Amino acid sequence: MERIEVIMVVMNGCNYCVSLRPMISDMLRKYHLNLKVVPNTSLTPEIRKTMPVLPHIIFKVDNKVLSQWGGIPKGHTMNSIVKRLEKMVLMNLLKKK
Repeated sequence: MERIEVIMVVMNGCNYCVSLRPMISDMLRKYHLNLKVVPNTSLTPEIRKTMPVLPHIIFKVDNKVLSQWGGIPKGHTMNSIVKRLEKMVLMNLLKKK
C-alpha cells in the first residue's frame, strides 16, 4: 500500500506558515492523512540551505519526493496551494484502488 506524506517545513514568525498550516491540515483530514510539521531549526544547516523560502512543502509517496516547493509561488494564493496539494493527494489515492 502506498503511503502518502505531506511535510511542511516552517519557521517561527512566518505568517504564511501560521496561516497555511491549518488550511492544509483540514484538507488532509478529509482523506485521513496528517500534516507533518518540521521546524527549520531542527534541520542541519546543509538541508536548510536547500529550503531558502518557507513554508516549504514536500509531497512524498512511499518515501519518494514527488513534488516540493517553497513559499507561495508567484500568481498563487494559499487556497490554490491547498487545492494543488489536494489534487496530488486524490491522484495518488485513486491510483491505489
